[in-house]
Amino acid sequence: MEKELNPLESLEIIKRTIEEAKGRFQDNGWMYIFWGTIIVICATGQFILQSYYPMYAPLIWLLTIAGFIQNMVYFARKAKQGKRSKNVISTILKAIGFSVGINISILGFGFWPYYNVAFVPTVIIFLSLYTIIIGRAIEFKQMFNIGVLVNILSFGMFFVDLKYQPLGLAAAAILLLLIPGLLLNRMKKT
Repeated sequence: MEKELNPLESLEIIKRTIEEAKGRFQDNGWMYIFWGTIIVICATGQFILQSYYPMYAPLIWLLTIAGFIQNMVYFARKAKQGKRSKNVISTILKAIGFSVGINISILGFGFWPYYNVAFVPTVIIFLSLYTIIIGRAIEFKQMFNIGVLVNILSFGMFFVDLKYQPLGLAAAAILLLLIPGLLLNRMKKT
């Protein structure tokens, strides 16, 4: 027969689960830096290439496929090590991150021609919502606040000329990925 938990014991389990999930994200802060860097390089590269070689500008985004492969190899190795037990929060957040990444990839590689001016704002909305969810789930106030701010600003991207939208995406990647990644790494060291 299972023992019923009192409210304090239940809160302690929830707190431990959140701290464990936060620890996983701190361990993977490099992943935010990695993806933030890739997106900044691709978006800035696309902006520059549009001026000189417009036909080839979208091809720079093929770098994301290399990033995806690198992630798959990394997580396959990590799964073999089996260092940590899974908890429900980490599992849900990982599923949300995977879903956001897959949806952005499908939109970018499959539906780019149909989106015209709405693609970049849509990507930024996806990324900001992901950042809001992660920030709230792991009780990381700065990450949550950055996500909310970028989410509000992302709707303004619908009114930015298509030519300049890659720069908006680069700025969003800095705010939503690079800065939280650096903060997560810093938290890990303290």
